[in-house]
Amino acid sequence: MRKIILSNGLDVTEILKILKYEPPIPACLEGEMKGPFPSFLPKSDETRCQNLQPILTKFKGTLCYYSEKLDGSSMTSLVNNKIFGMASRGMELVENYSNSFWKVSKQLELENKLRSLNVNIGCQLEIIGEGIQGNKYKLKGQTAYCFNLFNIDKYEYFSYKDFIEITKKLDIPIVPIICDNFELVDDIPTLVKLASRKSLLNPSVEAEGIVIRPLEVVKVGRSEFDFAGNRLSFKSINPIFLLKEKD
Repeated sequence: MRKIILSNGLDVTEILKILKYEPPIPACLEGEMKGPFPSFLPKSDETRCQNLQPILTKFKGTLCYYSEKLDGSSMTSLVNNKIFGMASRGMELVENYSNSFWKVSKQLELENKLRSLNVNIGCQLEIIGEGIQGNKYKLKGQTAYCFNLFNIDKYEYFSYKDFIEITKKLDIPIVPIICDNFELVDDIPTLVKLASRKSLLNPSVEAEGIVIRPLEVVKVGRSEFDFAGNRLSFKSINPIFLLKEKD
């Protein structure tokens, strides 16, 4: 169950009995479970800005970047102790190249690229295209865009500068970066307005929204809010996208 926190800090999760909806897994993404999601990596998930008023106020003015939030399915390619692995949002997967996660990782040569770094690393990407979430971007085939790099040994995310340098060096596609010199504001309507935009992958469709992160990793620590890897990172969703999803 995800916590629902009002702007005044009141936790109404239990009162409202709200559960987070998890959409059905497309057939092309189903795979044989090797085990649970690796414990040495944080799962990719973002809290909505509407739940974070105290956090926004605390870190107001922090220099951030924001990228387009793609509407696909999260995949994690990893190298740990010289073993290459693959995970969906919730589980580690047995190697099978009929599965889209493994197929796209091969297409992008992720195993060789990640091994070339000689570090234990997790590469988190959003897989999109045919057969995934209605293929909103009208792509042929499938591909994936990286949105996180994680240092497993240090149990921390790479900074924005290192993220850009490493993905560029390895020729790994990344999610569209919209702005990389944004001073964080604590005004939620402003953040929603920033998210109200067309997709940079296909300007004829609405973007799902944006993800905002500091240029330098900001550790938040454990709190009532859900921050993957205890790093400040959150999303703002495009309200027009939400309305179209309901149609």
